[in-house]
Amino acid sequence: MSEMNQASRTLIGPKCLILSAVIIADNCIGSIQYILGRTVILLKLNNLRIMISLLKIAKEYIDRGLVSSVRCSTRPDYTSPEKLDILKGYGVKTIELGLQSVSDGVLCLTKRGHTFDDEARAARLITDSGFTLGGQMMIGLPGSTPEDELRTAEFIAKSGATEARIYPTLVFRDTELCEM
Repeated sequence: MSEMNQASRTLIGPKCLILSAVIIADNCIGSIQYILGRTVILLKLNNLRIMISLLKIAKEYIDRGLVSSVRCSTRPDYTSPEKLDILKGYGVKTIELGLQSVSDGVLCLTKRGHTFDDEARAARLITDSGFTLGGQMMIGLPGSTPEDELRTAEFIAKSGATEARIYPTLVFRDTELCEM
């Protein structure tokens, strides 16, 4: 844990453990937010070195029988066969994929950094690799129409996702998104 800026582990019952770890390095934030019950949730894993260091911590809890699996969230443009092999080796079973919109116009306007083809490719890679897929869509993005959002929900359902999260677009004052 030497590379972590902040870390803590708290056992609050025989099967309920809270683990918090934050790494800030290379303009990347990686974190294990919590272990509650039987699943570990990892967020914002866009740096391979940080991702592996967090997965090692989570794997300790799987190996000790304290949790049953690891769940992570990622972006389509961060998904590759090599990264999926690493995730599988550390006990990841579920991957939530940012599938914000099927509209390339919306994705471009909001500077998501990927296209719908990237989303479809990543979803296929995840399911073909044997992971449970969760889709994360955003409603109310600039340029999005109700039809775009319906098509996005339909794509998530047809992509092999077994779960979905729908996030509203939150706009903060003095941000580029606010100016759109």
